[in-house]
Amino acid sequence: MKGKKMYNLEKEKVISLIGSGGKTSISFYLGQFFSKKGERVVLTTTTRVFPFSKEKIPLILEENREKRAEKVKELMKNQFLIQVGKDQEQEKVIGIEPETVEDLFISGANRVIVEADGSRGLPFKFPGDYEPVLPKPSGLVILVVGAWALGKKFSDDVFHRPELAREYLGWKEGDLIEGEQIVELLLHKNSYLPRLKGEKIWVVLNGIKGRWQENEAQRIGALLFRKNGMEKVWAINLEEKPIFWKLVGIRQE
Repeated sequence: MKGKKMYNLEKEKVISLIGSGGKTSISFYLGQFFSKKGERVVLTTTTRVFPFSKEKIPLILEENREKRAEKVKELMKNQFLIQVGKDQEQEKVIGIEPETVEDLFISGANRVIVEADGSRGLPFKFPGDYEPVLPKPSGLVILVVGAWALGKKFSDDVFHRPELAREYLGWKEGDLIEGEQIVELLLHKNSYLPRLKGEKIWVVLNGIKGRWQENEAQRIGALLFRKNGMEKVWAINLEEKPIFWKLVGIRQE
């Protein structure tokens, strides 16, 4: 993990991932990172996600809260990274109740990483009035934006819930998505940052590639700092070796 300040994540026992554009990949990355350090980590969701079957991560599916806690406790005696849900439907794992996250610690987990929002795999979205579905406690909230939306034209192919962007922001089909548009959306009164005021939150621009996107990430960080006081804005690319993870904005730490 590049950048010493990223290691502040070690203090966060619950990490909630919201937004769009790579939440599942980041969840898996963080799960691997901490489990390789000897922690017992649970990956879960309060919405719906695909199982990590290709990664051969053990999966517990149990609707009953008490039985689920017992199964987690038993499996974590020999496993450092597992996935937990209530059930499975149409290939996706159905999430646990937000208030049951604390059960996982009682069952032996050192850390819980929760995917708490849905985006149909698209890089950008406007949240519905019931989103995100944060666990209790929510811990550190990581708001993810898929950087591959930058430079693209606004359309249903790159945007989840486009009808809300049309209604609240006046965006039209074919409008170019640049740094200012990202900030405009995140700061709208019905969007993430105003509604999550009081939460401990980072913004992560995921999948940054090339000089232009890096420059746009800097602009986003600077604008969020100036307009919202947001200091923790990260530009990342999990595909690069070594992993690219850089703090951007007014304050470089």
